[in-house]
Amino acid sequence: MRLKHIDVTYDGSLEDIRQNAVDLEKIGAAGMWVAETAHDPFIQSALALSDTTRIRVSTGIVIGLARSPMTIAQQAVDLQDLSNGRFALGLGSQIKPHITRRFSMPWTKPVGQMRELVQSIRAIWDHWYDEKPLNFIGEHYQLTFNATAFRREPKIKQRPAILLAAVGPDMLRMAANTADGFICHPFMNDKYLREVITPALDAGTEGARSEFHRVISPNVIIEDGSAEIQEQTLHLRRRMALYGSTPAYRGVLEIHGLGDLHKELNELSRINEWGKMGDLMNDDVLDLFCVRGSGEHVVQEILSRYREFATTIRLPFRARTLVPLLQSHLSGRSSI
Repeated sequence: MRLKHIDVTYDGSLEDIRQNAVDLEKIGAAGMWVAETAHDPFIQSALALSDTTRIRVSTGIVIGLARSPMTIAQQAVDLQDLSNGRFALGLGSQIKPHITRRFSMPWTKPVGQMRELVQSIRAIWDHWYDEKPLNFIGEHYQLTFNATAFRREPKIKQRPAILLAAVGPDMLRMAANTADGFICHPFMNDKYLREVITPALDAGTEGARSEFHRVISPNVIIEDGSAEIQEQTLHLRRRMALYGSTPAYRGVLEIHGLGDLHKELNELSRINEWGKMGDLMNDDVLDLFCVRGSGEHVVQEILSRYREFATTIRLPFRARTLVPLLQSHLSGRSSI
């Protein structure tokens, strides 16, 4: 495994995304990631790509089960053409409450449906790029509309890469078999990568592409003496507590012997005791899922924990100052 790219996740406003994309390009970031939280990831991608010329923009993630494969396929190709080949499509299933309560969409068989979603997007692209008839008939998706007037003719012949977010073994194996790469959830660490994620991906690589991307998103706090450190730490404790309370991520705690912590967090989440949940994430637990210290220490720790596994390191936006340090380390120019 060879670490190649140092990327940054953007989490700011739509008004500022163009300038921040330009700034990230200037400091040497290889890529910029946008998420589906407060804003639509495709709109964010279009804005980020519009004033840049080199940086790659990826969705991390588009919630696939909330959308039609046709709309995803069309928006991805539009962005690929707009950017002259600098777009990557990151997809994820999300968890049941988001799909059923946030998006009011059905929740059936997430692994099978995500597999079909990728397959159906590729079938649409075969129709557009290679002029093959569109005839995808699956359990979850059926696509057979072949009217010439609506067949997209891509300008850029290179198709967008498809990367899948996954946590559980079944979704991990499916991602390795079906996608061009894997996006690791932020609620992870090197132990979980070694003992759960890597074996599952390796077990499913029979159908994987020759270059399978592995994107790691470390949680980072740079302890530079600023007044925001305490606030950042509290925010991260609460976010890790929220993840730890979710049944889909229970195994991440259990591998560290923290199954009882998951039960406590889950029970508190049911009664909306979010503040108490954060209090349970003491320093020892937080340090399992976060890299903290000076900039130089954080860079060394990221490389020590994740270099062997990752092809791409995806830094949080507040840690973008580490991009030049990590890039110089990868190129052999660093004295760290």
